[in-house]
Order: sequence, then structure tokens, then C-alpha cells
Amino acid sequence: MAASNIHKLGALIAAIVALAIGLLQSPLSRQYPIFHWLVHLDHSLIGMLPAITPSNSWRYTNEQLQTADLRGQVALITGANSGIGFEISKALSRQGATVVLGCRSPQRCFRAADDIRSDEQYSG
Repeated sequence: MAASNIHKLGALIAAIVALAIGLLQSPLSRQYPIFHWLVHLDHSLIGMLPAITPSNSWRYTNEQLQTADLRGQVALITGANSGIGFEISKALSRQGATVVLGCRSPQRCFRAADDIRSDEQYSG
């Protein structure tokens, strides 16, 4: 009987923890500021969770993204030989980031890398 109560208590605690983590990561947590006290425990959490980040600092403007200096940063982009992955790879390389292309086809990957290097705004 006592072992069954311990299992029920463990399941209840696991459910409460899962619910709390889900609420922390949910955008609804901004509407209901029940986790704002977490900032007082650890300031490094600011920016990691929407629940405890001021709404004006969670997003970057387009101008901030386009003018960011990414020299010394490394980005791994999957699906980089076409579509969104290719365009993101080009944009990051223009801003100075070292971009590692992740592709399924080596031939298409080499072609994409050549296209990025031949871009007139490529920062090399």
C-alpha cells in the first residue's frame, strides 16, 4: 500500500514539473506573469525563456540582424544547398560568420558553397 502511494506521489510530482516546464516555454506565459520571480534567482535566464524576458528584448529588428557583426561565430546550417537554408547561409556569410553547410548530396553542397563564395557581398 505504501509503495503504491509513493509511485502516485512520484507521478504527481513529474506531472507538475512537466506542466511548469511547458508553461515556461509557452508564449502564454507572457500573458500571465506567474514566473517573473525567476529573474531574481538567476539573471542568466533572461533571454532564454519567453516567460521571464521583457517583451521588447525578446525579438531583434530586421536592421539589427542585418548589421550584426558575426566574425568569429560559427553557424551549422542544414539543408544549405537550396531554399531557406541556402539563403540563410548566404546571409550569415555576408555578415562574417563561418558557415558550415550540411547537405545530403555532396555535389549540390559543393555547388552551393561555390555560389556563396561567388556572391559579391561574400566576406570570406
